[in-house]
Amino acid sequence: MDIHEYQAKELLSGFGVPVPKGGVAYSAEQAVYRAS
Repeated sequence: MDIHEYQAKELLSGFGVPVPKGGVAYSAEQAVYRAS
């Protein structure tokens, strides 16, 4: 089965598996913020 990452996150969270929130970073500072 080939699925995208966002689909896998939805599937896993539906079964109660904790998954990290995603987001887009447009700078290094935003990447640090998103990673924390």
